[in-house]
Amino acid sequence: MNITLTNGETFVTRSEGPIVKLLESFNSSLANDPSEPYNFVARKGLLLNVQRVEIIAPYDTLRITFQPDPNYNFYAPQEIINVTLPPVLLTSGFAPTPGQPLGFVIENSPGTVWISFGQNTQLTENMVREGTASFILVLKHDKWNLVDNTSAAVIERKNTFISAFRNTISGMWDQRSQYLLKPQSFVLLDPQPDVNQEQRLAVNIQQDTGYRLSTDVTQDSVQFYIPTSVLVSKLPPFSLNQGPNSFRFDIKAMGDITLVNTGHTEPEQSGDIAGLPGAKLSMSLTVKLNKDSWRAVDCRDVIRTGFSSNLPNAPHGFLAKLDSIVNPNGIMFTECGIDKPCEMTINMYRVSSYTIAPAQGAIPQPEIVTLNIPAKCVAFRIAPVGSVTMTIDLHPSEVCTGPGPPLLGVLRPVRPTGWA
Repeated sequence: MNITLTNGETFVTRSEGPIVKLLESFNSSLANDPSEPYNFVARKGLLLNVQRVEIIAPYDTLRITFQPDPNYNFYAPQEIINVTLPPVLLTSGFAPTPGQPLGFVIENSPGTVWISFGQNTQLTENMVREGTASFILVLKHDKWNLVDNTSAAVIERKNTFISAFRNTISGMWDQRSQYLLKPQSFVLLDPQPDVNQEQRLAVNIQQDTGYRLSTDVTQDSVQFYIPTSVLVSKLPPFSLNQGPNSFRFDIKAMGDITLVNTGHTEPEQSGDIAGLPGAKLSMSLTVKLNKDSWRAVDCRDVIRTGFSSNLPNAPHGFLAKLDSIVNPNGIMFTECGIDKPCEMTINMYRVSSYTIAPAQGAIPQPEIVTLNIPAKCVAFRIAPVGSVTMTIDLHPSEVCTGPGPPLLGVLRPVRPTGWA
């Protein structure tokens, strides 16, 4: 800041006292506003320093260099700074002739907002149906004007915010908007942030079981702006990624799977897999994929990671023999189309050493095998909704009581030991 005198007047250069009086004269339009605790006057002791004031020959110009202060902040649209020249600072010793007010205006810079999805790397339509879809708006250099949740004025601001959400093109959001956002969807996570701390606003999309994307779209794109009424500064914020006051998020489409009944070809008891007398001639599991499509090559590589069992530690159980039971060469896919079901058939191989029999003395129980489709198996790269389970009962040889006195309720395996 430069102050230049006219009419031959000059500044006193022989002492610091007059300069101290000059710095003390700085005042602010926000000085008495309790909602602006970090205004210019409140931070004056750090912003102004006698050592950073110089008088430039021929002594008619005074230059003030402000010190950096990261805690200086205000939320009003602007702050007006007024300065008074004390007479002792002038060689004439007289107050300057009244003219234009001496001072300057500091305009507030708009706040910055970015979207954080927290633990959710992306939003999916199933998350909306389950009521778990949410994201966080992180605001810096401003504050959310939404502190009092019970205030009618705050509820009105939130309703204005709700109306700012729209599909970028025609989509499911516009059709279901009345169910997706409510005033209670907006929750302040940092009601009283420290100076220059980000203030987070959670946006919780309400549960809507009717939210289902059509089969011909991969995502629902939603764009919104932030009404200035929900910000203390009343200034449109800036988006780090999308420009001035323009924000967007996507709700990804996802498929779902169902078990196809092909004549009960999936294994029903352990003897089917082990090839014991009475075993099925062939074993397979057929899954139908809706809305999405298969990535056949990738799926053959990762499908085995989708299997789990209620007996994960069975020494000769399904997971222990998985690499032999499920072979990538035995996995077949059908072409997807309007009249062609999108199916995957897993042909299972016999493994004579498979058994659900536990360690000696433990009680045998059926093995429940569950298949969840890995995300890499499908084109959307989002794991489809649903799972398929197979209950594999014990073979008679695994449920006989052993020799000796009968033990009520205790079952012992009697199949020979030493299986591979």
